[in-house]
Amino acid sequence: MTTSASPFLILFGLLLLSGTAQADTTKSTAGPPTAAAPEAGDGGARAAAREALADGNRRLKAGDVAAAIEAYQRAQTLYPPAAPKIEFNIAKAEEARGDTPAAAAAFERFLAQGQDLAEDFRKEARNELVRLAAGLGTLQVDQQRPGLSIVVDGQARGQTPLDHGLWVRPGRHVVTLEQGDRVMFRDSIEIAAGASARVSPVLSREGEGNNPVSPPPALEPLPPAPPPLLSQPPDPVGPKPDEPAAESGDRPIWKRWWFWTGVAAVAAAGTATVLILRARDDCPDTAVCHNAL
Repeated sequence: MTTSASPFLILFGLLLLSGTAQADTTKSTAGPPTAAAPEAGDGGARAAAREALADGNRRLKAGDVAAAIEAYQRAQTLYPPAAPKIEFNIAKAEEARGDTPAAAAAFERFLAQGQDLAEDFRKEARNELVRLAAGLGTLQVDQQRPGLSIVVDGQARGQTPLDHGLWVRPGRHVVTLEQGDRVMFRDSIEIAAGASARVSPVLSREGEGNNPVSPPPALEPLPPAPPPLLSQPPDPVGPKPDEPAAESGDRPIWKRWWFWTGVAAVAAAGTATVLILRARDDCPDTAVCHNAL
């Protein structure tokens, strides 16, 4: 932490010098007493921002990185004109806690400001950004519809339209566009170190993306059940193969096989007898008829 303490103190001095220089200018061009009232209020905000900045530096040296970042952000809110300069401190703190994408983004915001900066700070910020960018990738989101939240791996990273890339670690990332509680688009993309990937969400008129999260379709009602089948078919006529035949007393005599066999035999014998009798009746008294006729 000793090597990074000097830039913090220098930047803290820059904030002090900017306030002093502005105060000196006010003295040299002092107008009526009534014009000094807004400056007094502005000086109070600057003083509160200097105090928050100093608190952030102390906490960062003590190793309380999260509290240091909160203090730096509080200083930005208290005195917005100094907010771009404090991005340098935030970048150092983010790198200290291992969030290299957030550190690269803060260095980028620091370099993008139009205010005059000391060349040593600008040079150090450029070198740090180049070093961090070698191990990161960038994600471009092409969507011009305004007001959609860009969420990467569950973390909000801005709103559409976005005019710059998002720093991400190498690997696969889930990108969603959200409007309130509604997911308008979702997709996953692989990004390599030192490379840039682009996502171009296509939203329909209803706002659904080409990868929307929709509820499962409703189940159709089942058709009515068919009528129940007979549990057991009717018994066929006659005994079953595996069951013994019914006793002789269970069936009438005219349904028994031997009854009809006897009737057929008697009928055949009667016919033969009639024929023989007729044959014998036809024989003349003087002839002898053979019994076989």
